[in-house]
Amino acid sequence: MEKYTFDTDFSSLKPSETNKWLMNFGKMAMEAFDNKDNCAILLGNLLVMEEYVSTIREGLKSNGEELSHILKESMDLLWNYLNGNICLEYFNNFANNTYACVLYYNTGEDLTDEQKIFDEKYFAGIDFSGCEYQAIEWCSVLLIQVSKIESKKIKNEPIEEYEKFSFFEIDEMLNILEDASIEITETPCLSDRAIDLLKAEEIVHQTEFFRNIIKNIQNCFKTALNASQYKYLDLRREYQQYKIIPNEYAIQLLEY
Repeated sequence: MEKYTFDTDFSSLKPSETNKWLMNFGKMAMEAFDNKDNCAILLGNLLVMEEYVSTIREGLKSNGEELSHILKESMDLLWNYLNGNICLEYFNNFANNTYACVLYYNTGEDLTDEQKIFDEKYFAGIDFSGCEYQAIEWCSVLLIQVSKIESKKIKNEPIEEYEKFSFFEIDEMLNILEDASIEITETPCLSDRAIDLLKAEEIVHQTEFFRNIIKNIQNCFKTALNASQYKYLDLRREYQQYKIIPNEYAIQLLEY
């Protein structure tokens, strides 16, 4: 695997290599951003997220629905942070409440009275699709990381290496897109046994449909590696027009 990088031509990989490459994708991406600051890593996350969420938005629209307010506001706050335009107190409160609600839904961890009010406003009674909820989780991780880092800056405390942003949630998104791709491309999968799932994954990795997903993510990262801060707003507007998969499959993505 040492000879591969995050921008390796995925279509050149053999079936036996694709799963190994995907398992190392986040690590290889971090290596590519090794000399970049957190803003570049955050931008890489957000450009991919815009394409992903744009596809989710299209699927919801086809069903007469809209993106949740929690996802829209979370993304707005993260972009505002990149552009140096946040009220840190509001940002911190929103980040902590969002993260707490995600933990509550994932693990049953108790909420404070303030967090219960936040939950009622943004989460309660909403039947999120799996992919939209994963995007919310993704935002919650980035929000809480920003909150911790910025709070330490104010207190003049050292920023630890482990507080550097990562691409972990993109790996989670890829798991969803991999499952969706198997269904969309009608890739045969004999059973849900690990050996049969692995074979189906290797087959779907050879399809143009899945290869284009990888290419889209790679292009987002390449853009983020070379972007000027003055272009962030333009990049958001541009990437909101892109989709992680073609429009006609957006509704099927909502099943995951």
